[in-house]
Amino acid sequence: MRNLVWLGDILGDTPSNGLSTSVKKLKERPDQVARFLRASVRSMIYTREHKQEALPILMKEFPGLERNTLAGTLDFYLKAMSPDGRVSDAVVQNIVNEQRELLGVNTEIPLSQVADFAPLNRVVKEIDSGR
Repeated sequence: MRNLVWLGDILGDTPSNGLSTSVKKLKERPDQVARFLRASVRSMIYTREHKQEALPILMKEFPGLERNTLAGTLDFYLKAMSPDGRVSDAVVQNIVNEQRELLGVNTEIPLSQVADFAPLNRVVKEIDSGR
């Protein structure tokens, strides 16, 4: 197959996935949230820095797929993946605004009402300081 276009060139930094939890979980189990984020960010870093070691792991997890297919998927994943799980406030605010308009909501919705990146920022800072 030929790659006709890289969607990231068209959409820019628009995330294709993400993590979410409840305000209750953030308040009652910040330790659990931090552990989950730490594991997620470390896996992203490992995958980016050890691509050749990550491929056999994928092959074990997806035994029905061919090596070349998984290698190509990994290449796309690495190209699209945020280096540390973060995305800019402006990108997220744009997504909120687009959804607000699609739903016909006229009231402005500040980013602080829908997102709290403080736990992720703390984990990234912790990981960066240990590297």
